Amino acid sequence: MNTSLPKKQGVYDPWFEHDACGVGVVANIKGKKSNKILRQALVVLHNMDYRGGQGADMNSGDGAGVLLQIPHNFLSRNAPNSAQRKAAAFI
Repeated sequence: MNTSLPKKQGVYDPWFEHDACGVGVVANIKGKKSNKILRQALVVLHNMDYRGGQGADMNSGDGAGVLLQIPHNFLSRNAPNSAQRKAAAFI
């Protein structure tokens, strides 16, 4: 095991540090909404150099993508006849 990892504490366990996953997080620390955040997230996604991000295996993937909030006002305008509870998904 890599001894430079932090010791096990709380919910952290260095035993789980054996996979090749990568995560990029882009956010405005003050909560300001901006298209710039999405553009930066797409750059991060592009720079993630691994199997799923490259599409090297055309039969599978690992869920590489961008997760973002869709404003309630947008959903209300584009789905005006739906019930109060709204959700959106991409499968």
